[in-house]
Amino acid sequence: MKSLIEKLLREKQFYFLSDKFSVNYLSKGAYNTMYVISSGKENKKFVIRINTHQDEFSGSGMESEFKVLSSLPEGIAPKPYVVDVSKKYFPYSYMIQSFVSGKHPTKFSLKLLSQLAKKMSLIHSINLSKCGIFPGKFEKYSLIRLLKPYFKRAETHISEIRNLMNSAKKYVEYHDKKNPLKKFSLIHYDVHYKNLIYDGKEVYFLDWEFAESGDPAMDIAMLFWYSTLFDSKIKLTELQKAHFIKEYKKLANGGNIEKRIKIQEPIVVLIQLLWLKSQIKNWEALPQPLSLEIKQQKLDYEQSVKIALDFLNKHRFNIGI
Repeated sequence: MKSLIEKLLREKQFYFLSDKFSVNYLSKGAYNTMYVISSGKENKKFVIRINTHQDEFSGSGMESEFKVLSSLPEGIAPKPYVVDVSKKYFPYSYMIQSFVSGKHPTKFSLKLLSQLAKKMSLIHSINLSKCGIFPGKFEKYSLIRLLKPYFKRAETHISEIRNLMNSAKKYVEYHDKKNPLKKFSLIHYDVHYKNLIYDGKEVYFLDWEFAESGDPAMDIAMLFWYSTLFDSKIKLTELQKAHFIKEYKKLANGGNIEKRIKIQEPIVVLIQLLWLKSQIKNWEALPQPLSLEIKQQKLDYEQSVKIALDFLNKHRFNIGI
């Protein structure tokens, strides 16, 4: 892969890169593989994200993500430089963006939560028309539209999940009719610690492939749940959640945000449950034996499935909750 990237960069001669550069592996996510490009005497750094894996849960793609990133104010996410989904010069879709230093936070201090509230309020204030990715009129947004693909796939799952999906359908239909929002916001729609970079002062949001128009409460519900469902050792306390909401409401028109977060919580847990089950199923289909890394991740995801099912079986998409 490294030699393919170097060949691409030499052929394309991007304006932001010098003639002399180096390429080194950085990390791998569920859908993308990342390499760091160090360029010139000043050692300017960029990241090339390569879409090496796609499945039924893939978002709207890198081209859409590039448009979203281009619409964001500075300091929220990496700056995008170029995107190419043609696969003409390279066997994968790719995007080059600025390198952001820091670490994925595994502990959420009150300082970090205040930063997250500030940045998330800015994200939710973005003019959707500048993003250029959402089909049709924004007022057509609905939870039922958002979850339609998941309902279709529910038939392939075990009866316990099929029953949950049937309850979820009635739940979202009810809340679509009751939704008090007159307009919707840009939402990241995949907020968890692996999609955050924190340097001790500033926090940045990564991976905007799933960006949507929706209720800001969904992003907040994901913040409260998704990190736990990736790593059960990470959990926000009720005090931490209350602090985030307090800080968020200082900066954004929160309205009845607490109630809307409670409505969204079982929905985001269900979405993540289905994604976890999909990843486990993909690993089980791989030739044996699995690597130790995948074995451990599979065990972690199986634990996360238990946490998600426990919450959903208690909630049961009860409209009265």
